[in-house]
Amino acid sequence: MMTMTMTAMAALRVLGAFASSFAGSFVELLLACILLGLGQGAVNPCSFALLGDYFSASNRGLVFGTSRTTHDDDLFGWLVGWLEYLE
Repeated sequence: MMTMTMTAMAALRVLGAFASSFAGSFVELLLACILLGLGQGAVNPCSFALLGDYFSASNRGLVFGTSRTTHDDDLFGWLVGWLEYLE
């Protein structure tokens, strides 16, 4: 079930990103952003649930921070992950 959800929502994210690059009006850009939001809204909880299942509590800060960094290019998440790991 989770695999199907993540696959469908990842497809929505790709479709939304592709559509946003060809948006000719504000409404088209808004619809593309809505597709991106729907995809992101389902993929994040599923990915965090899987990461929480596969990694121990002592490594979750690093794993979640690294996941957020590679997922959204968020340097802050990477730094927080390393700070949690060093404690």
